[in-house]
Amino acid sequence: MNVQVLDRLMRNLAEQQQGVVGREQLRERGVCRQAVAARLRSPDWTAVTPRVLRLAGMPANDKQRAMSAVLDSGAGAVLSHRSAAAAWGLPGFNLAELELSRQRTGANRGTTLARLHHPCHLPPHHYTIHRGLPLRTWCGPSSTWPEASTRVGPSGRCTPHCAPGCGGPRSKITFMSWPERAGRESS
Repeated sequence: MNVQVLDRLMRNLAEQQQGVVGREQLRERGVCRQAVAARLRSPDWTAVTPRVLRLAGMPANDKQRAMSAVLDSGAGAVLSHRSAAAAWGLPGFNLAELELSRQRTGANRGTTLARLHHPCHLPPHHYTIHRGLPLRTWCGPSSTWPEASTRVGPSGRCTPHCAPGCGGPRSKITFMSWPERAGRESS
């Protein structure tokens, strides 16, 4: 991949993700470590963490910090708890102390940017992208997800403890890179 193509790829991702990109996302797109290291030597990119790069000149703000935490936590991480409430714009919540959820898997990695929760059950209908941020929902923007209410009935469907009337299927979650999910973004 030549430098111009790589720059365009990285800038396009950054534009959709608050000015940051994850090394994991670049690796999924065929970008090797050496190419990323070369971009970090340029004045255009800086490392936020070993797993997240920031486009120079992009204004630093809470949304960028939140997206950096999501990307640093790995595929499937979403804002949750009080951070999701802040992202929904609920009064009394902010993004000062970030909280994320990422479905429990065999190899869970942490992040220094946020408190990371590992629920056993995080089906696709319990997360969305809202205003450019991947976040956990309680089957809609009316409430944040009560962690203690994660329950799946014998049928493999969400129970009333999940959310009133949810009835969504339990499924093994598959995570796409966030930009490809733009069509599912909520307003």
